[in-house]
Amino acid sequence: MDPNPTPTPDPSAPPATRPWRRMVWIGLPLAIAVVAFVTWPTGKAPGPPTQPDRPPPLPPVTATPFTNTNSTGWVGAAACAECHPRIAEHHQASSHASALADVSLEEEPPDAEFDHATSGRHYRVYRDKEQLRHSESIILEDGENLVLADHPVSMVVGTGHQGRTYLVDLEGFLFQSPITWYASNKRWRLAPGYTDATHPSFERPIPVDCLICHAGRSESVDGAFHRVRFHERTIGCERCHGAGAEHVTTQKARARDGDGPVDSRGDTSIVHPGSLSRERLESICGQCHLSNGSAASLRGRRLDDFRPGQRLAEYRAHYVLDGGGSNMTVVGHIEQLQKSRCYTQTTTLTCTTCHDPHRHLPKSEAAAVYRAKCLECHQPNACGLPADGTARQAVADRCVDCHMPGTKTEIPHVASTHHRIGIHSTTADSDRPTRLSLSPGTLKPLYDLSHLPPLDQDRCRGLAYRQLASKQKDPRLGSTFRLRARRILQTTYDAGLQDPQLLSALADLSQATNPPLAGQLARRALESDAELTALDRANSLGILGNSLIAAGKLDEAIPVLQRLVTIHHNPVAWLQLSQCQMSTGDTPGAIASAQQAAKIGAHRAEVHDLLARLYQQAGQAPRARRHRQIAESLSRAGQGGRSR
Repeated sequence: MDPNPTPTPDPSAPPATRPWRRMVWIGLPLAIAVVAFVTWPTGKAPGPPTQPDRPPPLPPVTATPFTNTNSTGWVGAAACAECHPRIAEHHQASSHASALADVSLEEEPPDAEFDHATSGRHYRVYRDKEQLRHSESIILEDGENLVLADHPVSMVVGTGHQGRTYLVDLEGFLFQSPITWYASNKRWRLAPGYTDATHPSFERPIPVDCLICHAGRSESVDGAFHRVRFHERTIGCERCHGAGAEHVTTQKARARDGDGPVDSRGDTSIVHPGSLSRERLESICGQCHLSNGSAASLRGRRLDDFRPGQRLAEYRAHYVLDGGGSNMTVVGHIEQLQKSRCYTQTTTLTCTTCHDPHRHLPKSEAAAVYRAKCLECHQPNACGLPADGTARQAVADRCVDCHMPGTKTEIPHVASTHHRIGIHSTTADSDRPTRLSLSPGTLKPLYDLSHLPPLDQDRCRGLAYRQLASKQKDPRLGSTFRLRARRILQTTYDAGLQDPQLLSALADLSQATNPPLAGQLARRALESDAELTALDRANSLGILGNSLIAAGKLDEAIPVLQRLVTIHHNPVAWLQLSQCQMSTGDTPGAIASAQQAAKIGAHRAEVHDLLARLYQQAGQAPRARRHRQIAESLSRAGQGGRSR
C-alpha cells in the first residue's frame, strides 16, 4: 500500500489565497472442538478462492495547493508554540488538548468501593505509592476476598466534563479499565458495556483505531493490535494544519535573514483550514466527528493516511442507517449539522462558524457567544417565543437551548448536544428511534461516492454492514447485517476484487458456516500481511488458528497462535494455545500459556478450570484444588450466585 498516493490536480480545490471495538474478531473457542461465537443465517457459503482479475485502480487522491500534504515531517505542538504562544496557551485549555492524559492523583476523584451484583464482583479505586489503582475481586465460599485484578491506571481519556475513562498497561498492551467516573452524579461505577454477569473485566483492548481521536499521533508497535507508541498525546496543531517541519524551517530561516513571516494567504507550507472549501474543512473535523455509524477505508488506504487539506471521502466511506431499529444511537455531529436548513441554505455555515478549535469556551460565556453567532443571520424578533413571555424568559434568550437541545447522558466522551439546528420535538428526538422498527434499515453513503469504481463502492458498503453488525445488541439485527455483508462481499470477491481487507472480512463472515474456507481466506489475507490493519491481522490469525484446530492440525495451529498472542494479548487466545500445547504433550508450555491467560482473564472460570487440570496432571495437587475452588466460585457468581 502506498501511504501517500500520488495526487492529481483538483480543479475545484480553493487557491491558497482564498479565505479516528468493540473488536469484531470472533473470539477464539475455549475448547479444542471449535464453537462459533456468532450464529450465522443459513445460506450459501462463499465459494472457493479464485485467482482474481486485476481490479480497476482507484482514482488518485486529488492534489491540494499545500506542499505539506504528503509530508511526514511532524514537529509537535511545542515547535508551533514558539511563534504562536497565545494560540498555544488557549489550546492547552481546550478539550482537544486534554482528550488523553497521564493520570494525575491531584485531579482524580476520591477513592471509593462498590459492588456489581450481576457479576458478583467487588471494585475498588484507591491511591497507593503515587499510583491510582483499580481493583476487582470476589468473595470465595470460605469468606476469602480473592483479588482477580489489581492494576495501576496509566492514562485517562476525556476531559472529565461528562466522565473519565481509564487505561491500564499490561505487559506493554493497552486495556480499558471497567471502572469509570461519571461526572453527572459524581460516582464510580462500571463503564458502558460492562453490565453482564460475564463482562470482560480488564481485557477489553484499546488499539490505535480507538485512540486516533484521543491522541495527536500514535502508531501500532510491530503490527500489534493494542501495543501503541505515542508520538504526541495531545490533539495538537498538526492534526488540523498538517505536518509542520517545512513551515517551521521556512519561517525560522526568514526570521534569521531578517525577513518577516510569510502572509498566511501566500504561505503554502502549512494548511490553513480557513482557506479550504467547506467539504475539505469538514474533512478535518470529520476525522473524529463523523464516527457516528459505519465506515470503511478505501482499498489500499487508511484513515491515518489522510492529511489536512485533502478530502476524507478519498480515504474512507461513511454511511448512515436510513430507517430501521438499529442500536446505532450516537449520531455524528456533522451528519446532524448537514440536515439543518441553516446548513443547506448557505454555502458558508460549517463547524468553525461557531466553534473555535483553539479555545475552550467557558460555560458562562457559551450562551452569549452562540446567540451572537445566530444573530449574524437571524433577527431577534424572528424567535417564535414572545419577547415578554415566560417561556422566552426561562431560556434567557439562549438560542441553543431550543434549537440545539442537549440530552442527559452518563456515557463518557459522548457529546449530547443536538447539532441539527431547528425546531425539535419536546417528547422525542426524531433522529433517534425510540422503538425497534420492523425494518432493519439500509446503509446509505453520507457523501457522494461516484468517484469510486462500482466494485469499490460495493466493497465499502459490504465492509460497513459488517462493522454495523458488530455494534448490534439485538442478535436478529446482527444476523441480518452480517448476511448482507457476506452477500455483498462475496459478489465483489467473485467479480475479482480480493484485497487483503476484503479477504479478512470474508474469512470472518464465513467461519461459522465453513471453517476450512475461512482458514483459506485468512491465510491468503496474511500473505499480504503488510497491507492488513492490526485488527484484520489479529482477526486473520485467530480464524486461521480456528480452522487448523477444527482440522485436527494442532502442531500447525500452535505457531499461528503463538504469533497471535504477540500482537493481541487476549486471554482466550492464550487459553486456546494452552489447550493445543496440552493436547500435544507440552504440559510445561500449556501451564505457562494458561498462566498468561490468568493474568488478563482471572475472572474467567474456564481459565482456572484448565489450570486445575494442568496442575493435577503435573502432580501439583494443592494448586489444582485452589484453582478448582476459584473456578467453582466464579461459575456460581456468573450464574447469579453469591456476591459481596
